[in-house]
Amino acid sequence: PGYALMYNSLICDFYIGKWFGGAVCDLVQCNPPTGVPHAAEVCTKADAAKHRECDVKCQKGYTLTRNDLKCSAPDNATSAAGFYTGMAVCEAKSCGAPAQLEHAIVSTAEVVYP
Repeated sequence: PGYALMYNSLICDFYIGKWFGGAVCDLVQCNPPTGVPHAAEVCTKADAAKHRECDVKCQKGYTLTRNDLKCSAPDNATSAAGFYTGMAVCEAKSCGAPAQLEHAIVSTAEVVYP
């Protein structure tokens, strides 16, 4: 798993019982993922065999709440181009509701950055 058959010229000579030719498999790699809103940095390289995970760092004011992005190879891969499964989510940080103050009325329930 994680490799694509790029070239196959293997032929069996049944008269002498020997294989001739060769085959080449390449590591399936994924380009950096797109469409991660509020991400400051995403992985630049991931592959479908050894380094499947994709690290994500969020912009200031956002927290990474989910990251299960994984580089995958298509079934019966004949191309070294992979794709991502899963998703990454950067959510705005929240200060929560302000503390209750004696003799005060709270008019804001929550403050979210930015």
